[in-house]
Amino acid sequence: MITTTRYSIAYLFTKHTNLLQWFDTKYHRELEKHSLGFDQLRQSYATPRDVQLILLARYEDNKVYCKIKCPINPLPVCGEFEAPSVTNVIRFLQKENWVQQQKLPVSLFK
Repeated sequence: MITTTRYSIAYLFTKHTNLLQWFDTKYHRELEKHSLGFDQLRQSYATPRDVQLILLARYEDNKVYCKIKCPINPLPVCGEFEAPSVTNVIRFLQKENWVQQQKLPVSLFK
């Protein structure tokens, strides 16, 4: 659920993929590779599934600010970032095989 009121629009995307990228960069840092169940846990994250990405956008002083909420953020940016336009970010996501599902006002999440 989106709890911020700063953003005005939420774009929902999905992609059929696995979560290995998230597992390999974040989760396994806390596990020993030889710990009991490591291979089974990694296999679970390797299972293809529909992953949801939420692109939040806001406009301030003729600038566009975005934030991505997703376990496998396709951008090398954490947190909020300034974008040339929302359209540019959407085009990038689509080139990365993310499929836009909906465009919703953030007020629906309150």
